[in-house]
Amino acid sequence: MKRQGCIAGFFLMISILLHADPVSLVALARNHQADENWFTAIENYQEALRENPSFLLAWHGMAECFYALGEYDQALSHVDEALRLRKDDPELMNLKGFISIGRGEIAEASALFSKVLSAWPNDIEARFGLAEIELHTGRISSASGLYREALARNPDNRKALLSLALLSQESGNRAAARDYLEKALQYHGENPQVFYFAAYIAILDGRTDEAERQVRRALSLKNNYDEARELLAVILYRSRRYSEVISVCDERIADKRNRSSAWYMKTLALEKLGAREDALVSARTGLEVAPEDDILRSLTEMIIIDGLPFEDSRRRVWSAWHGERAKLFEQKNLSDQALYEYRRALKLYPDDAEIRYSYARVLLSRGYPAQFYSQLEFIQSLGKSTTTINDALESYGRLLSTSV
Repeated sequence: MKRQGCIAGFFLMISILLHADPVSLVALARNHQADENWFTAIENYQEALRENPSFLLAWHGMAECFYALGEYDQALSHVDEALRLRKDDPELMNLKGFISIGRGEIAEASALFSKVLSAWPNDIEARFGLAEIELHTGRISSASGLYREALARNPDNRKALLSLALLSQESGNRAAARDYLEKALQYHGENPQVFYFAAYIAILDGRTDEAERQVRRALSLKNNYDEARELLAVILYRSRRYSEVISVCDERIADKRNRSSAWYMKTLALEKLGAREDALVSARTGLEVAPEDDILRSLTEMIIIDGLPFEDSRRRVWSAWHGERAKLFEQKNLSDQALYEYRRALKLYPDDAEIRYSYARVLLSRGYPAQFYSQLEFIQSLGKSTTTINDALESYGRLLSTSV
């Protein structure tokens, strides 16, 4: 019966796509958006717009999806199209305000939210927008006041209750944080996000058992809630239940392979279990799918430096990555960044004469002849000197001796 239902659902989706009904496509996109399947939702919205380029809901939905993905430039272009179709719509203006915050255009965002409130004084989202601006600029007390104003107008507003719980916790008022959380749980007892934040605040308080109970409740309500699974892994790690951490991370990775935080926690747990080789395999795989994740890379390098002998060939492989980055920075005349990458490379594999010579040349270009000389001496001590290095040692040796 279940299989027949799945087949029926599949053919319904195909039917919608074949007939290209914009209303049905937007309805389908909304469902995907609710499940946070952002890219699938975007595809459906695009199909709807191909059929009807003036479909306001499709432009609006596209803007929301790109905003959720952090693609603020794309989000802005789509919300502007929606506003062209419905000028001064408060919901669209608020969305543009939040997008502007994401783009760092705080004055533009403030003007939009203020414009909404001047016409609709009870608009909760505009008040949230102004509160977010206050947070962005570090004015926590002012942000709390705006959230309290929103709560006065709508006492069961979930976003206001959770925001005030987090801000109260941040300011050290744990009693107020718990009070706001209790109200959120009272009004929104079937919302997984409420249990997620209850778990988050519990773990900040050191109440590990309570945190685990709350986060598992969140997952019982929404089993694909990745932020909750990520938090569960942290809670289990703090409880030293490393094998369980690995299981949770494997679930997250199976669902989406490029979740670098899952690879990080898995690597950390494997290292704690003493499975160093498995930890390095995990780290390498994670960095293959997320090569720019510096937190995971730093953890990996710590494991290598602490655990692998100097003669291990893998040290040179990991070092080479930083060497290549350093060269790219050199080509762009970014010497500070180049020096940083060369140092990380040499920490992993100190005996790389080529990288050390490149590092020495950057030091010389920055006006450090003594450090340049010292690096060349080290290369010579390794038995990896060249005629160029020997000549430089001789000339700079004379120069430095006469300057003393």
